[in-house]
Amino acid sequence: MDWHLDNNFTSSRAGSPHQSEDNSNFEDNDAASVVSDRVDIYSDRFSDLEEDFVDFSDGDLDLDSQSSESDDRDGTGDNAGTELMDVEQDEDFSESELPSVLSTPALDCLKAKLLGDYKRPARAPAAPFVIAPLSPIERLSLLHYIAWQTSGGTVKAYKLHARVLRDATGQNILSLFRVQKLATSLTRLTPRKVDMCPNSCIAYTGEYAGLNACPYISASSTIACGAARYKQTNVDKRIPRAQLTILPIKATIQALYANQDSSRLIQHRDQTLKRVLRLTADAMSASKRSYSDFADGKIHTDIHYKGLGLFKDPRDIAFALSTDGTQLTMKKHSNTWILILILLNLPAEIRYRSNYVIINFATPGPNSPGDIESFIRPLFEDMAQAGEGIWIWDALKDGYFVCRAWITIALGDMLGSAKINGMVGHGGIYGDRFSMVQAAKTSDQSGARAQYYPILNVDRFNPDRRQYDFDDIPMRQYEDYFNVLLRLEQAKSKAERERINRQSGILRLPLCTADKLAAEVALEI
Repeated sequence: MDWHLDNNFTSSRAGSPHQSEDNSNFEDNDAASVVSDRVDIYSDRFSDLEEDFVDFSDGDLDLDSQSSESDDRDGTGDNAGTELMDVEQDEDFSESELPSVLSTPALDCLKAKLLGDYKRPARAPAAPFVIAPLSPIERLSLLHYIAWQTSGGTVKAYKLHARVLRDATGQNILSLFRVQKLATSLTRLTPRKVDMCPNSCIAYTGEYAGLNACPYISASSTIACGAARYKQTNVDKRIPRAQLTILPIKATIQALYANQDSSRLIQHRDQTLKRVLRLTADAMSASKRSYSDFADGKIHTDIHYKGLGLFKDPRDIAFALSTDGTQLTMKKHSNTWILILILLNLPAEIRYRSNYVIINFATPGPNSPGDIESFIRPLFEDMAQAGEGIWIWDALKDGYFVCRAWITIALGDMLGSAKINGMVGHGGIYGDRFSMVQAAKTSDQSGARAQYYPILNVDRFNPDRRQYDFDDIPMRQYEDYFNVLLRLEQAKSKAERERINRQSGILRLPLCTADKLAAEVALEI
């Protein structure tokens, strides 16, 4: 793969009145290596995609030509800072068809806390997002670093190969530390450090932000963890005992749009959406509708786009969130929890490759997180701002635009999803995420628990369980979901809450509902 460090990223031009003044975004800290390890230079990821993707749409989709059409339709050109809402509404589906009550007082409060005092500036930043020209040494060092990082080399390998390059070219290759700092400054991807309990119980965010000791009580204990937040030292400076490294999502979005190849490719979602809307309009009498991906699915076209009025700018971003735990080694206890974001804007053929998946964080372990939402909260704080709109520099248009991004899907296995969707999980009577089908037992022994959700009763273990009609399965509904959340808020006792939990399969208000696509995200986990 060829890496183009100067052609794809926006670079300052000789004689241009706009010179880069955004050096303050780079902070000199010891986390540069973490950023560089998690996020490749984006020119590496996308520089060869047009070659790799030449046969993607069998001739139906020309990214370059459609991008040009989109440019003309948007009318942006040099009009940097113009917010675009250029796509006509489809009159067949209106927001009035969606449930009118999609919130509760507690949810409104949560949204306000996540958004904080953020208000999108009325005007775009004055200075363009540009990257200063690279010196020959910097360019060669970055190419060496990308090759080393892609191949999974060791620190010793980096130094040895750097000596070979130095002898062959006469250029002194930057040290690993300096090239990592350079990569961080180019991408503006400075990680966020969040204090956490050394036992992985909580991250000190939200309601825990001001505490000095862990208050978490695990299901197997009756007393709080109590682990101190800071080390005991002889100096006044507070040193956290453990920290979580989080990749900022807003800076990630900017890095994607600062690269011309990735900026063009991200509009695949919108191109697919527009194509299916045209096909639908041309074939309203068709008895069947085909689905191939998220972008042409009914939820995205009918609910997101038509009903909620979202994704009006072709460059708006749809994320899928996925999280799960993993045991890193069998030799010792090393349980870590990973959260990734999948860019649904990208074609399905490439979006799940490791190079295009965004790792938001990975807990250091060795234990699984206790309150997982305290670890996820920084992401949803970023997404609250992204939902309101953030100014992003688009290298294709050579100007700023208001980009909006939403988490549209949250993914996880049965155990992982129960941690973030606020439901009872697979052991509950109504633990199915999509329907109100009652659970069935697999044994008639005393204490046997429900484990699965069949439509028919095919054994003797569930004599009192009702039968279900395949043509009339009781599916969960948006409005019912929020009504249950409201009932839980208004419950006057623990016993009343537990009764609602059993009847509905919903335990609490999850953090995922704070997204604009609240009910869909919560019910699709």
